[in-house]
Amino acid sequence: MGTGRPNPCRAATRLRSLLLLVVIASLLIPSSTAVSPTEDEWPQFRGWDTRVGTSPSSIPDTNDTLWSIDLPDQVQSSFAVVDGKALVGCDDGKLYCFDAFTGDEIWTLDTVNVVQSSPTVADGFV
Repeated sequence: MGTGRPNPCRAATRLRSLLLLVVIASLLIPSSTAVSPTEDEWPQFRGWDTRVGTSPSSIPDTNDTLWSIDLPDQVQSSFAVVDGKALVGCDDGKLYCFDAFTGDEIWTLDTVNVVQSSPTVADGFV
């Protein structure tokens, strides 16, 4: 018969099932807060909610690079650009926030693993 103690394997399986359900639901249920950026923003992968990868912003007059950065590991995601901030994840386990105009680092966030997905910014949250 049972010992009356909870089974950690069964609890982990239930937790994984619950997390999978939450992920699937978030993909199937439309977001209640649409990402509606200005023309100079790029808040998520492929741009905006339509995810067509185009922007109504004006084309620059020159092809000059504004700034570049050297990060300690690979970057496999695209930047999100909102409110003058450029955010990107890195395989070094950090999410970086830079000034979009100067490239100066504003902040970093240590994560528990590599950050290979592009950040999404909505309603002031990343």
